[in-house]
Amino acid sequence: MTKFFPILVIGAALCIACGSKEKTAEPTTTENDSVVVAQDTSAVIAEAEQATVKTTEECKAFLEDFYKKLDKDLLDYAFVKRNLTRKALQYLADNYEYDCEGGDCLATWLFLYEGGGDIGPLKKRTIQSIDENTYQVTSVYDNPDGDYKYTVQLGLVKDGDTYKIDTVKPI
Repeated sequence: MTKFFPILVIGAALCIACGSKEKTAEPTTTENDSVVVAQDTSAVIAEAEQATVKTTEECKAFLEDFYKKLDKDLLDYAFVKRNLTRKALQYLADNYEYDCEGGDCLATWLFLYEGGGDIGPLKKRTIQSIDENTYQVTSVYDNPDGDYKYTVQLGLVKDGDTYKIDTVKPI
């Protein structure tokens, strides 16, 4: 039996060595793996944030251009119609409370001020993002009785390579 003892010890050692190789071949989760996943998640989040910032900048630029042109001619319905969805156009038509000979009148003043009163010259206008598709536009006018401040919330939708105003909500 003592003759076979060294052979048994060598055989056992080989079995243990072979068994440990099989175990290391199995996939294991290490701290480094979780770091790689966290970095991948961070990259996805950063990409999404950059896309949101880009969208917000595009929407603000659209609204700045819209207001610049609207300030020049509030009654340019062709311009307004090009930049609004049917839903928003219907809202403006429904809120036109005066006689309208052609039937196509729009309450475009809702972008600038509350109807029924005179306003002075525009002092400043701010466009603030509420979320990616909703913006709050505040216009401040100089009046003899003090500043007149008007705020409207606008919802935008993507239309091709530009945007359109889809909702109008005076605040």
